[in-house]
This record gives sequence, structure tokens and C-alpha cells, in this order.
Amino acid sequence: MNLANRFRFIKNYLGRELEVRHFPPSLEIEVTNRCNEDCIMCPRHLLARPFGRLPFELLEKILDEVEGRVELINLFHFGEPLLHPQLREMIAACKQRGIRVLITTNGILLNERRAAELIDSGLDMLVVSLDAASAEVYSQIRRLGDFEKVTKNVETFLLLKQRTGRGPHVQVQMVSLRFNRNQIDDFVARWKGKADSVRVKHFYNTAEIGSVINEPIRTAGNKPRPCLLLWREPVILCDGTVLPCCVDMIGEKPLGNVNQRPLMEIWNGPEIVDMRRKHVEGRHKEIGLCRNCHVFQYHWASVTGSLLFNDLTLRKIGSFLENRKVSKSNVGNPL
Repeated sequence: MNLANRFRFIKNYLGRELEVRHFPPSLEIEVTNRCNEDCIMCPRHLLARPFGRLPFELLEKILDEVEGRVELINLFHFGEPLLHPQLREMIAACKQRGIRVLITTNGILLNERRAAELIDSGLDMLVVSLDAASAEVYSQIRRLGDFEKVTKNVETFLLLKQRTGRGPHVQVQMVSLRFNRNQIDDFVARWKGKADSVRVKHFYNTAEIGSVINEPIRTAGNKPRPCLLLWREPVILCDGTVLPCCVDMIGEKPLGNVNQRPLMEIWNGPEIVDMRRKHVEGRHKEIGLCRNCHVFQYHWASVTGSLLFNDLTLRKIGSFLENRKVSKSNVGNPL
């Protein structure tokens, strides 16, 4: 069933269909928008919506609609998922429906007890954002965290996974910024062979935060391909609001709310159809969210891979290709 949905997804994207017949292959569901960090590349200071957390009943409602269709759920968007007291139960609920689960964490709360809970929950992939190879640089980027504590938490998780012989794919990642670009090689060397994968990714200019931190902005150019994410992966906030993609961190383009309408109705609603139309017609710069975004310029290999592999596998192997792109683009870049 997932393969048939995946085929419809690629067919609809390549056919530039504005109204689609496929469910999104993956979903990003925000379990909370609260966070225990203060990162320089995060537009948290622009967040206008109230703080909250996803009710378990709302997750069950979403799962009732997407079971057997959506392949992967990322229980993360604009907050720290380990702050949700029912995270383990939420992961288990997704797994019971046959859906793979990913979470991204800053690692501050990833102590041995929480590590054991995540392993027992059946979590498929754990991404830990570290962003530095030294405490000095880490403190410039992640201003509330403790570098030594977080790295120890990751190492403890990896040891527990090794000892039990089970557990999720563990990926450590850094966002390439002017603060840390000279540490990319050290970061990769530090975790290669320990974590299951290491990801170095480009900075995403969400909510135009690049101008605040004086970070060079990469864009997709004047005539990019239509954004794959508009056919692939919407976001559901902890209050049920649906957003078009993960780049919409602060909720600039609300499409509807799953408390009032089915996800598939929203997924084909006038707001997202209009966005797809503008992308197909090369008018993406008319959309404020997309104007200075480079994320949607996917390589054709990613499109082909979306048909051949499930979304979890794509995330595991995609970091290798992304690391090569980031390394090449940073040659000669001033720090």
C-alpha cells in the first residue's frame, strides 16, 4: 500500500498536479513548541502563537486517517520533543500503526533513563543536533546547552544501544554557519564510526533569520523546479494547524486545522493548491515563505530515490550526499 502511494506521489509531482490523489509519504508533527534551548539560528523570538503540547487524542485522530498510507512521522518541528511527558507513548502509538518514527532532539534531556525509554518505544531514528566540535563554539550557537553533558548523553545512548543490541539509527548533525565552518572536518571525524551517520547541512533561512545573524543567504534562483515538499511532507502543529512544509517554522502559511477538517481535505485545499500553482508557473518568489528559500532545489536523484526507497532510508543515506554538497560550497567561504 505504501509503495502504491509512493508511486502516486512521484506521478503527481512529475505531472505537476495541483490537486493530488496521494497521501504525503511523510509527516512532521510537532509534539510541543516549548524548548529548553536558545539557538542563534532559530527564529523563536518571532513566535506569536501560544506555547502548548500535542494532545494524545489528536495524535490518535491523525493516525486514524493516515494509517497504511504515511510511511514516516517526524515527531518534531518547533520545540524539544523530550519535553513532552507522553513522547514514549506517542512513538509506540505510531509504531502500532506500522508507521516509522523519527525525532530530533538537542540532547539536553537525553539521560540514561530517557535513552532506555526511547529504545524501548521502538523509535526508528534519533537525530541529535550538536552543531560544534568544541565547547567554545557550541556555546556561541547553542546558548543554553552544556556541550560536555550533551556529548556524554549521546555517547551513553550509543553504548546502551550497543549493549542491548537494538535501538534507532542515531544521526548527529550540525548546521553549517560562519561560527562553525572551520570545525566541519573535526565534527565529522569526532562522530564517524560512532554514530550511525553524521550530517552537515546548509543553514535554512527560516523567517529571514539569516539577516539577524549575518549569515549569507542561498536561494533557489529564478527558475527552480517546483518544491518537492509541497507534494511530500506537510507539518501539523501541536494545536492541529497544518503548514505546507518544515521551513515554515513560525507558522507563516496556515492551511487549515485537522481538528476541524480531514488532513487530505487540507492537503488539497485552495491555499496549498495556490502555492503549488505558483511553483509550477515559476512564480515562487510571490510567496514570502519561498522567496529566499533554497531547500526545495532537490536533486533529481532525490526524486528518483523517493520512488525506490522509503523516507526513512532516504534520510539515512541522504546525509552522505548532502555532506559533499556542503563541503564543496564552503571551499573559500569566509568564516
